Amino acid sequence: MGLKEQFDKLNPYGHFKKEDVFRPGAFNPGLFEVDMGKLKKLRPEIFQPIHFAMASNLDSKSYIQMQMNDGDIQAAVVVSTDPLLVACRSEDLDAVILQCYPADLGKARGWELGTCLLICCTYNGYGPLRKNKDIDPSPRANPKFKSFGPILADLYAADTAYLERKKSEIPPAMWQTAWEMGKAYMAAHPGMARNGLSLSFRDSEPIEKIHFNPKADLSV
Repeated sequence: MGLKEQFDKLNPYGHFKKEDVFRPGAFNPGLFEVDMGKLKKLRPEIFQPIHFAMASNLDSKSYIQMQMNDGDIQAAVVVSTDPLLVACRSEDLDAVILQCYPADLGKARGWELGTCLLICCTYNGYGPLRKNKDIDPSPRANPKFKSFGPILADLYAADTAYLERKKSEIPPAMWQTAWEMGKAYMAAHPGMARNGLSLSFRDSEPIEKIHFNPKADLSV
């Protein structure tokens, strides 16, 4: 057995293919490749040597690539343009979190209220891991998960044609639910969001205190 065959045998996602159609309620890994050029422009700090020594392993190039490949595809919707807020929903927790981005980022991409985006979610659920304070799971939530961290595939996906195809497979009701839950979250937690250009599991904070890297290139 060759190395490729051994890897395919051990890879738990080996049976998933890009040709597979999105299935609501099921696990749908992103299978996205990261465009490192896009990542470096938006997150230049994680390419600095000091970042390797001091930052969390959950906020690294390798983890972002893993999350884009292995993370569960879910719907996200722009619920505010200035500040730029994206409601990211998890089916498993039946909850949303808000991610905040620089308003100029949305302007450069032509994002408007209701623009449909795609996220890849990973979950914390095992061991002594704490629940993020900004998650309000419903009674229908999967009890084995405590928290989730989304990454916005629209920002880093190398294959944009594949990205758009996966979006086309998301049922309209999922976008609508993300929108409604996002608006409800904004009413329940006014002025709070996570920094979308930071660690995906980072807790929410007052939007006015969120700082983005001034060296980030928002035009990509």
